Amino acid sequence: VVISLKNYIEPVVPMTISAVEAGEQAIRFALVHYQMPSINGRWRGLADVKITIFDDRSNKVFEEGKALELVQKETHISLHFPQLKPGDYFLIIQAVDKVANQTDVYSGMIKL
Repeated sequence: VVISLKNYIEPVVPMTISAVEAGEQAIRFALVHYQMPSINGRWRGLADVKITIFDDRSNKVFEEGKALELVQKETHISLHFPQLKPGDYFLIIQAVDKVANQTDVYSGMIKL
């Protein structure tokens, strides 16, 4: 069976949380592969990002969510937590690509 298309359709890769790093009272990560339609001649994406951190006794020590306007192919985010004592924490990052209506979640142990 041979199928042909008149127009090439690029595969859609869902938004991904990548390059997660922690240390020195900070976390860093990147958002990649989000949809960026052209609006008034400018490429723009939109994401909701929520970060939650739990201590070693499962107490929620940080939670914040923000809507971000995405203007580059990759968005790098860095957050500092001088109020948290050095130690082990559990991190959850939830990112929702509002254009494509797709979600990615990262969760794992980190050391601040």
